[in-house]
Amino acid sequence: MRLVLLFLGAAALLVAGPGAAADFPPAPADAAAAGAAGLQRLATERLKTEFTGAREERNSRGENYVAHYGADGRIELRAGSSLIDSGTFSVTGQRGGSLCLMLDKQMNQRLCSIWFVAPDGVHLFGYNPSDARLRAISRAIPR
Repeated sequence: MRLVLLFLGAAALLVAGPGAAADFPPAPADAAAAGAAGLQRLATERLKTEFTGAREERNSRGENYVAHYGADGRIELRAGSSLIDSGTFSVTGQRGGSLCLMLDKQMNQRLCSIWFVAPDGVHLFGYNPSDARLRAISRAIPR
């Protein structure tokens, strides 16, 4: 799985370029630090509204891509015009509200994240609920 993620990230950097999305803010190291900093946790209903449409995202390795969250529950991850992965997503009430992805190249392994609002109110910080580590930083692309 790590090899696939590494490959996807490398592809994203090649297409997006090294300076793409350089203005993502630093995230707290883990979910506990985000909570201790007073960041608002996104509950189920807000996750449903935040994760629709296109979002610029950076994973924990600093790799940039655009995620297209469809109203039908489909997701596509793109770097430039290249599709790097696709699958489905859902919002669940588990763990106080989680966004879960099932991506084709991840062999449909369910990857869930809990999300906090960054101090700027624009960016979201996503963490793995199992180990509390940072997974991604995300922001909506204006329509």
